[in-house]
Amino acid sequence: MTIDANDTTGKRHVLRVLIRRGEDESWQAQALECDVKAIGATRSAALDALVKVIEVHVAHDAKQGREPLSSFAAAPDHYWAEYNRAVTAAEPVELSRDDKAPVLQFLVANAISPQ
Repeated sequence: MTIDANDTTGKRHVLRVLIRRGEDESWQAQALECDVKAIGATRSAALDALVKVIEVHVAHDAKQGREPLSSFAAAPDHYWAEYNRAVTAAEPVELSRDDKAPVLQFLVANAISPQ
């Protein structure tokens, strides 16, 4: 994935996100294209924290002249597999924040509980 922090074309840059229950009562939001995770008391708190962390990293990388999020590897394969299982059950929800540059688009899927 390439994100150009100076992109003025309006192109959306997509990041997939898996929302899942933590081992305790917390919720985890895991980005897949970059191995970044945030934890919150609710689904929305975890997702909001993840989006903010990613936006900060994108802005910092752009300021340093680096390709945004280039210092992160992709999430481990088991998160990708879990995301792919989740999107077969329900379409991911699109989250965009047009007030931020670059324009980021998040495709959010809720993990499916193991049977």
